[in-house]
Amino acid sequence: MIKIEILSQGEELLTGQVIDTNAGWLSDELVRMGLTITRHTTVGDEKGDLVAVLKEIAARADGCLCTGGLGPTVDDLTAEAVAEAFAVPLQLDTAALAQIEGFFEHRGQPMPVSNRKQALLPATAIRLDNLWGTAPGFSLEYAGCWFGFMPGVPNEMKQIFNHAIRPAFLQRFPQQPKSLVIINTLGLGESDLQDRIQAIAIPKDVRLGFLTAPEGNQIKLLFDAGFSKSRVQGLIADFKKELGASVFSVTDDRSYKQTIYDVVGEQLTHKGLTLAVLETLSQGEMASQCLGQSWLLSAMYCQDFMQLAHFVGIDYLAKDTGKAWCQLAEKSAERVRRKAKSDYGLAQLCFNKQVDGQPPRVAIYTAVVTATTAVSFIDQVGGPMRRQQRQSALKAFDRLRIFLQENN
Repeated sequence: MIKIEILSQGEELLTGQVIDTNAGWLSDELVRMGLTITRHTTVGDEKGDLVAVLKEIAARADGCLCTGGLGPTVDDLTAEAVAEAFAVPLQLDTAALAQIEGFFEHRGQPMPVSNRKQALLPATAIRLDNLWGTAPGFSLEYAGCWFGFMPGVPNEMKQIFNHAIRPAFLQRFPQQPKSLVIINTLGLGESDLQDRIQAIAIPKDVRLGFLTAPEGNQIKLLFDAGFSKSRVQGLIADFKKELGASVFSVTDDRSYKQTIYDVVGEQLTHKGLTLAVLETLSQGEMASQCLGQSWLLSAMYCQDFMQLAHFVGIDYLAKDTGKAWCQLAEKSAERVRRKAKSDYGLAQLCFNKQVDGQPPRVAIYTAVVTATTAVSFIDQVGGPMRRQQRQSALKAFDRLRIFLQENN
């Protein structure tokens, strides 16, 4: 197995001042190419630490992509560390220097003396031109391990990877592209998902993974090259059967993250239907997720019960019960539907009502209505207010999604 590692350098990464998005992006790209990532390593601005880890990686890996430490300041030590770790002297790359000078000349500025440092590259390295910044990258091989060094600035890193690193990897390492399928779910935790899929026979050449996110939990299936489309579809069908209505979409393109709002929008658009919503706890979250969508005719936010009562045309809630709140939700959904002249009305009611005396969790009452049908549901959300806002909006749209699926 070809072993690829990713090395990130910078004190700001260790202290948490900057999130290392480069490592995740590079891993995603390499996995698509059929390569296996065995380690992520992060070091600060101590040259001794960087020298040590470079030697370690050279001894155990076939390839390594490194980001950061190529700037003009005293804490940018990658080139110096490479020279020391691999016993290669630094030398001035005149072409790199000319590119850096041209970068500043194009902006009508003289090149600071400190930027000359960026043109000092290990003598055995191959320069990787940076047409998007001042720090050239470079590559070299040591002890059978191929290293590619890139700036830490994400845009510059991605450009150099796509123009120089990717072609080098394609030439050096045999490619067996893998395919990824993501099963997006809502309403089930990771443990529930694991329990429900326990009976599915997952082939050895399929890697199973889970990802938890505020918008729902994902099941990730990574298929080795050569896995037939019919077998892929068969396995997806097994997962959908076990997970039922909690699956709101299945995607195979990692560049497009399909949300519950996207799915509902596609359903409404496909059927030529329109929607009006009324929000309380979600405080405009549903409307903000549907900006510019022609199928959303109206969105209303009620701050308190008195505002809602006035809108619906009642004086008080007859009984403080779940049934009474569901009925009020249905009346509210019908009111916004009629006012907007939409096909569907969606209302979500919650005014910080506690459940079983526990402040962190609240009950939300969601109703979906059409000209002939009205249904309502009781759900619970917990956590900080921002989480309650997001989760209540997601649950309301998920209820609408299932209703649309069941009423084709």
